[in-house]
Amino acid sequence: MSENAVASYAFRQLDAPATGTSEGIADVLSAVRAEAEQIRAQAWAAGEAEGRAAGLAAARGDAEPAIAALGASIQAVAEIRAQVVAELEQDAVELALRLAEQILAGALAVEPERVIDVARNALRHLTDRRRVTLVVNPGDLELVGDCVEQLSSELGGIEHLGVQSDRRVARGGAIARTDAGDIDAGIDTQLAQAREIMTAALEREPTDDD
Repeated sequence: MSENAVASYAFRQLDAPATGTSEGIADVLSAVRAEAEQIRAQAWAAGEAEGRAAGLAAARGDAEPAIAALGASIQAVAEIRAQVVAELEQDAVELALRLAEQILAGALAVEPERVIDVARNALRHLTDRRRVTLVVNPGDLELVGDCVEQLSSELGGIEHLGVQSDRRVARGGAIARTDAGDIDAGIDTQLAQAREIMTAALEREPTDDD
């Protein structure tokens, strides 16, 4: 309750004391003090309620920016986490492919005749096998050349099968070339295809937000 409210408070009309009696005056003073105490208590209660309401409003106002900042921080952390996970997954793909490349290179060094299997696989994917040229690395030329007749008889439908070398083809790889097009069975090509497949699979993988 404000000072104006206290000033305008309608005090209860008190009965006039009997003239010349101290007891009557004391009664009047006691009644006045009681009225004043009641007003003071009401004013205190009203002020406390108003102060509490104002404090809560101020607290809510101070908390809203903090809550908004917290929400933004949580979102930022989630985005960073997703980015880190994606980078780690991509690094894992690259590591796996490098290991595969090393394993294949080691296997070819120990068993160079594996290039025959690669050439055979390339020929099998041809729809038109009548005239085919196998393109291999110069280091594999002699080995593949010695197996031309064997490959022709195994697969059938081949009227002519020639072999030529090209340094652009990695060791252990082979390209089956025809008038209709080429089938690239090179190691580099196969690893690149594996990278594309694995990357696409990671991109399709559902996230925690889905």
